[in-house]
Formats: sequence, structure tokens, C-alpha cells
Amino acid sequence: MKFQLVIFLIIAFGIACRHTPGSILKETPSQIRKIIDTSGIDYNNLTNQDRGKYILNVEVVNEGNDSCNGSVRRFYKLLAILQNRSEDTLKYLDFTCSHMIWYTDSNLVWANEQDSSCIVCDNNFVTDFSIPPHGSKKIELLAKFFNEIKPVTTQFRVGMVLQRVIKASDWKFYFKRFVTGEMGNLHHQTKNLIWSNVVQISI
Repeated sequence: MKFQLVIFLIIAFGIACRHTPGSILKETPSQIRKIIDTSGIDYNNLTNQDRGKYILNVEVVNEGNDSCNGSVRRFYKLLAILQNRSEDTLKYLDFTCSHMIWYTDSNLVWANEQDSSCIVCDNNFVTDFSIPPHGSKKIELLAKFFNEIKPVTTQFRVGMVLQRVIKASDWKFYFKRFVTGEMGNLHHQTKNLIWSNVVQISI
């Protein structure tokens, strides 16, 4: 009996050695493509009619210098006004600190929802923000040029990922993709980008 038990343990150990954790967990190329290919997923995608209901207007309200990172960098304070012209309450998704929903159409400038890059966030989580029917929301943005590059143009537009929360099941769906990492982060979801008017800055 003991002899049979020893033989069984030897066989089991040999099988385990051939199937290491690395080989079990290793993803095939097709599995990797399946994870990152989200082109066929509906994220409450905006229709052309929807895009006429949600209007983003942006203007420059102040200019200054921010030396938080050691070197002085020119910044531009922007005021974004998101209008909800629909008959329904607009709920959209964002994080409380690491705002990943903002873009610009210039590869020289970035925009984010904060007063200064010196701000430290103690509590970052995903939540929804609401705008009532025919209401609007004011959002302060900070725009800077990358690496102090002198821009060729002084105009750009601001983009916003308007990730709508429409039904209760959206929360579980979004949490899986934007929080646990299947999608990467909310910044990669560009299907629902809306764009502002052209913003003019002085150099």
C-alpha cells in the first residue's frame, strides 16, 4: 500500500513539473487580441443625435506659471461648460482624482481637471457626475505644453470622453473594464469623445 502511494506521488509530481504556473497562465496571441480589441463593445455609444444634445464650450480664463515639478512651465486655466440639452439627466463616469477623460487635438498640449500639478490626491475612486435636463456644469481645466515646446499653432480643441451611465448594470460592466484593467483605463475608450470649440491662446 505504501509502495503504491509513493508511485502515485512521483507521477503527480512529474505532471506538475511539466505544467508550470507560467505555462498555465501564458496567454496566446488570440487571447491577447480578445482582451484589447474592444471595437465591437457598446459603451453606451453616442449617436449623431446624442452628440447634438451634449455641447462642450471651453474658454481661457487665466494664464500663469507652475513650478511644481522644478522647472517653470507655462499653464493656461480653462473653463469648460458641459451643456445637457436633452430631456434626461446626464450621468457620466470619471475618477475623483486621476481624470482620464480629457484630450486635446494637438500633440503638443495636454489638459486635465485640476488647478495645479502640485495637487496631491488622497482618495481616488470612480464615480458618476450628474447634469439635470437642460442644465450645465462648469469644469476648471489646466492646459500645459509638453516639455516647453514652442507650439506651431496657438489653437486647439478640448475633447471629453462622455462615458454615460444609463442603467444600473453599467456599473458592473464599467468596473470590470475601467477599474480592474481589462480595458486598460478610461482614457483608452475614445468612442464617446465629444469636442469643444476652438480655443485660442497667446504665446
